[in-house]
Amino acid sequence: MKNILFVLVVLNVLFFSNLFVAAQSNVTISDRQNSLLETLPPDQRESILIKMRQAGKLQSELEETFEEATNTIDRPEQKILTDEEKAEYLEESRDWIYGYEQFQTSPTT
Repeated sequence: MKNILFVLVVLNVLFFSNLFVAAQSNVTISDRQNSLLETLPPDQRESILIKMRQAGKLQSELEETFEEATNTIDRPEQKILTDEEKAEYLEESRDWIYGYEQFQTSPTT
């Protein structure tokens, strides 16, 4: 019985210490958020602080993702045509899907 209790205590300590280490990040808390935290009881303050840091970290990851992502791709087969080639292309494309040549970029989603 003592062994089981000891194992449970050790597992709880490891689990909760991991939460506190994960919550400590480089995300800064503003003065306004700090003043709101001071109004909370101490037991709620820590859990809210952890959630605020996690939200800040997620927000920065989202900003990085949207800055890097592009949502249009140029079609690789696009080339510059001479007047003769353009006339031939227009003649061939009469029976194609309407508007196909108007959309040179297409969304990736």
